Order: sequence, then C-alpha cells, then structure tokens
Amino acid sequence: MVNSQVIAEIVDAYKLDRLQDNIPSPVPVIEVGNKLVKAVIPAFTIVTNGTSGTMLTTSATNDTYITGAMLHIIKDASATSTSIRLSATVGGVVKNILIIGGITLTAQNENSQISLSHPIKVDRNTNVVVTSTTNTGNFVASGVIYYYVDEVN
Repeated sequence: MVNSQVIAEIVDAYKLDRLQDNIPSPVPVIEVGNKLVKAVIPAFTIVTNGTSGTMLTTSATNDTYITGAMLHIIKDASATSTSIRLSATVGGVVKNILIIGGITLTAQNENSQISLSHPIKVDRNTNVVVTSTTNTGNFVASGVIYYYVDEVN
C-alpha cells in the first residue's frame, strides 16, 4: 500500500476535513548512515470500542517509527476522572506518546491527534498500546500512524 492509500484510509476512518484537519504528509524514503534503505513501508492501525488494546506489535527485524497518533474518548457522567493514553517502548522504557485526561462530573467526548515532525523510533518486538483508566470511560477509536524500514544490508 502506498502513502496516498494510507492517508486516504485515515481521512475516511476519522471523517477528516482536508481543509481544516491536520492530515499527515507522506513519509519520505531516507538513507541512514551507511545502510541502504530498501523500502519505507507506511501503515495505519485503528482499535475501536474498548478499554485497552494493542495497536501494533513492532517487527523483530525492522525498525518501526511512529509518525502520528489519534485518540478519541467518551465517558458518562458517573466517572469522576478518566484518561486514555497511547504508549510505546522507546530505548527500553515505556513512554506515553499521547494522553487525553478528564476530570469532570458531566459526560465527556474528547478527540486528540498529534503529527510528529520527528518520528519516534519504537523498540523492536514490542507493543504499542492504548489504555483507558476507568470502566465508565472507554475509547471510541484510536489510531497510530507508523512506518517500518526494510534495509538491504
């Protein structure tokens, strides 16, 4: 799947407005040090309607880079606090990439997205996870935009 197809899927899945929303740009093919890059393969993963889930498991043999993420949370009035977070293992440490927090006694519906100008290299063979911290607040949809590098040598 080429970049334009991935971006079209993102726009369709989140019903984004190309004139108003921050649409991610295609990922450039790069050369890193003395390694020749065979391909940069863009991808997009969505998890819907749950309290937590694995967005993706990174490759054991190729480097994976997160270039953006989207979270959407909805909660009812009985929840006094909520949070939803997207986290990944970077340099052996689990780090939060994007968080939506809320402390209200009313119903809440929040969206948040981030497009990274400097991609985050995620450790190989680890999970990128989305987690909701209350049973009365569940995420509606969450997505992660990423690519992995297939090297020649």
